[in-house]
Amino acid sequence: MKYLSYRQYQKKSQLFVENVAISDVAKVVGTPFYCYSKNALIDNYQEFISAMDFHKIHDYKICYAIKANYNFHIVSLLSSLKAGIDAVSSGEIYRAIKAGIDPQKIVFAGVGKTREDIEFALNNGVLEFSVESIDEMFLLNEVATKLNKSANFLCELILMLMQKLTIKFLLVARVINSELILIWQKRSIHWLRSFLP
Repeated sequence: MKYLSYRQYQKKSQLFVENVAISDVAKVVGTPFYCYSKNALIDNYQEFISAMDFHKIHDYKICYAIKANYNFHIVSLLSSLKAGIDAVSSGEIYRAIKAGIDPQKIVFAGVGKTREDIEFALNNGVLEFSVESIDEMFLLNEVATKLNKSANFLCELILMLMQKLTIKFLLVARVINSELILIWQKRSIHWLRSFLP
């Protein structure tokens, strides 16, 4: 790791993050503690962007799952890098916006979104939702219509297959069923969406 190293310090080999001895941090803040490298986060983010540029992929959004760690300083750093956030609650949306994340770069995912959660998100400028069910799609539409707002959504389709099939048959069944089921579900969702304003 580029920013994590052992060096001779005070006549001992000690762990450093960037140019700071972990032992010095422990003396100041006590233990246990979390220590993050700002430069490692920036480098990793830039490396990801460089890889996308190298492969000529330009239509993407990098979203940090804030549930992994909602440390204000980390989220603020990601905001300065123009990152988006994957949030699963109105509390996470609130923290992201407070840390400077552009609400239009927040994707509201997660199961069990309430009417209040959706209202909070829409009223704070969140425009993208990952809906977990047809019912949630209708709820999102209802709330957005009431608030005179629009929102984009992604609906994830999950297929479940019988587990007792042999692997050879399962692979064949998966191909056959996913074609049939996905076509039917896509048509159903398209048909349902035609009723939404």
